[in-house]
Amino acid sequence: MFQKVKQYVINLLDLFYPNACLFCAEKLVRGEHFLCINCFNDLPVIVSNDGICPSVSNQLKGKVPFHYTYSLYFYNKAGKTGKLLKDLKYRGNRELGLYLGRVFGEKIKKHSGYEKIDFIVPVPLHPRRLLKRGYNQADLISKGMSEILCIPEYNGIFERVKYNISQTKKGRASRFASTSGLFQLIKRDYIECKHILLVDDVITTGATIESLINTTIGIRNVKISVAALCSPYE
Repeated sequence: MFQKVKQYVINLLDLFYPNACLFCAEKLVRGEHFLCINCFNDLPVIVSNDGICPSVSNQLKGKVPFHYTYSLYFYNKAGKTGKLLKDLKYRGNRELGLYLGRVFGEKIKKHSGYEKIDFIVPVPLHPRRLLKRGYNQADLISKGMSEILCIPEYNGIFERVKYNISQTKKGRASRFASTSGLFQLIKRDYIECKHILLVDDVITTGATIESLINTTIGIRNVKISVAALCSPYE
């Protein structure tokens, strides 16, 4: 009896408050999550080489050492990927972050070599921003990826020590200046002789990731790979 009542309530709620596609507002059907199949297939997926994603690598090449690079979608602030990130970062849609992390993980799983990664590390937020937002979107993506790749996720290896405002409207020079000294490495022993995958929601100029990788320079036998859910068009 209880199960019948429960199902009736679920059906009633679904009738008046249906799960709708974030983009077109069409009601989602079984097997669809956050986006209908048409909108999901319309996302600008990056077709990258085996563990080498040019739209990420080109932002870092010649500046800091790195191993593999991965990205799932091309970033367009005014387009669908911009809306995805807005929902993820500013509208409390935590489940969306986990879901996108799982989708991203499935893509990385198709590439050889990912098994050599020892653990996944989300790019940390400053404590003030974390307190204000309530969660770190990169952490949610990392957790979804970890679930699919069966690679552990570790927080607390790096700390964001510099609070800065949004970087999206800054050029590369001013962005790099504002991100210099942004992070510090607080668990040096954890990454010695390890291969770690740094994960962020979006990479644009690469200045933030550069600053983070720079804290690992000189660490014995460390390998750094980078995964950004979204990255710029080449």
